[in-house]
Amino acid sequence: GFPDGFPYLLASEESLALVNAKLKQDKAPQIPMDRFRPNIVVKGVSEPFAEDYWAKIRIGDDIHFRVAKPCSRCSMPTVDQKTGTRNKDNQPTRSMRKFRLF
Repeated sequence: GFPDGFPYLLASEESLALVNAKLKQDKAPQIPMDRFRPNIVVKGVSEPFAEDYWAKIRIGDDIHFRVAKPCSRCSMPTVDQKTGTRNKDNQPTRSMRKFRLF
C-alpha cells in the first residue's frame, strides 16, 4: 500500500528556512527539502508553516487541490536520502518537537 495518507505533500521554502534556523540554534546540521519528501514546494508565503492553514491551493488556472491535513510526524526526515543513514541525534525531529507539535 501507499505509505503516506495522501499522494501529495505540500511544503514551503519558508518553513524549511525556519527548520534550518532552529537546527542551527541547536548546533545540528541543516537539511535539504528532500528530507521531507514534498512533491509540491511553494515559495513566498506570508510566514513559515502558513501552508498548515490553507484549505485549497491552485497551480496555474486548471489545477486545484484541497489541502486535507498536516502530515503526521514520521522518521523519514531523519534519514539522509543519498546515504540511507539515519541521524544519530534524531534530527531534525528533536529540534522540531520544540516548536512543531500537532
